[in-house]
Amino acid sequence: MKLKLYCVMSIVMVLCAANYAFAGMQYDEIYASKTDAKSILLLVNSDIHSSISKALNQYISDLEAEGYKVYATKFIDGSAEELKDYIKSYYTNSGIEGVMFIGDLPIAYYCETSQQYYDEYGKKYPFPTDIFYMDLDGQWSDNIFSDGNYDSHTAGSGDKEIEIWLGRLTASTVERSDMDEAGILKNYFNKNKKYRRGELSITHRALYYPDDDWSTTTSYLDKAYSDVTIVNDKTTTSYTDYKQKLKDNYEWIHVLVHSTAREHLFDNNWSRLVKYSDVRDIDPKSLFYLLFACTSSAYNTQNYLAGHYIFSKTYGLASLGTTNAGGITKNSIFYSPLGPNERKTLGEAYKSWFNQEYTAASKGNLNGMTLLGDATLSLDPPIASIDSVSATNIIKG
Repeated sequence: MKLKLYCVMSIVMVLCAANYAFAGMQYDEIYASKTDAKSILLLVNSDIHSSISKALNQYISDLEAEGYKVYATKFIDGSAEELKDYIKSYYTNSGIEGVMFIGDLPIAYYCETSQQYYDEYGKKYPFPTDIFYMDLDGQWSDNIFSDGNYDSHTAGSGDKEIEIWLGRLTASTVERSDMDEAGILKNYFNKNKKYRRGELSITHRALYYPDDDWSTTTSYLDKAYSDVTIVNDKTTTSYTDYKQKLKDNYEWIHVLVHSTAREHLFDNNWSRLVKYSDVRDIDPKSLFYLLFACTSSAYNTQNYLAGHYIFSKTYGLASLGTTNAGGITKNSIFYSPLGPNERKTLGEAYKSWFNQEYTAASKGNLNGMTLLGDATLSLDPPIASIDSVSATNIIKG
């Protein structure tokens, strides 16, 4: 019966491929839920799939228990453009709400043309853009530099808003002595399972931690949490105090600090750093992060900070940040849907925020925005329904 389902899926998608530009992509469709519900697509790197299949099966079962129709595909080879068109086919034909990237998948790069996005040597730098995969009807072009990196994003025949959300789990660039890439992902899915069952003991409270240049900003975390701690005194915010706060049991941490991909620079001072190794060794007692911290989510960089936040050993589930300069602004638009009146998922809140915030003036920052971790999570997991579904109905591939 499982084999029959798999064969039908393969035939259907071969026929559909004629209408799209992913005919040259190599992939293996390994699962489709039998129920009709809100749909999501899981894309898994084929090299890592067999090593994490048991954990992935449990994840799919948990998603189904929460009301999702899940499609799962092993990605073998292909370009970012082919993969985007494959995703678009699922959006058109199956109405997917979002997509999860698990393991290494093709990266689309964007390069801003204004001078502020050049480095100190006058050289432009491209950055990963997951917005490319989420905006399914806009026009992406390499018009100016002709170097293989996108440098223009226009409405084209559609618009520049995103049609779907994307959550990414990239562990290959996270170094741990106790786990390889497969081990990191299996540990992540185990934490994910525990959270959905209410087995991660984190206090339901949030921390807003703006370093000096953002000390007067407003958190708006009270839209999502009734218990919010704000540390904005310039004499208090520091790399030593922040490292202590990482141990202090906050479910959500929102930090604003100058950063590189691998370290936070408190007081904008190279001698006052919180490095990726600090985050790894501290094993922060926190689940969710909003990082207004330039390039700290650049998952193409070895030991990127956001990776060590979400792939910490005991906690860590999701982080919203940027692969470029800046980060999220207008926090109230993002936090309100996460609050008790709506309890949207991270992916839903992210999509809503982006489509309200995306303007020509701010697109330089926003094209680098990325949600790392499981986009289907919410601040109150539906604990009761999870244990009613077993992980025995998943097609092995």
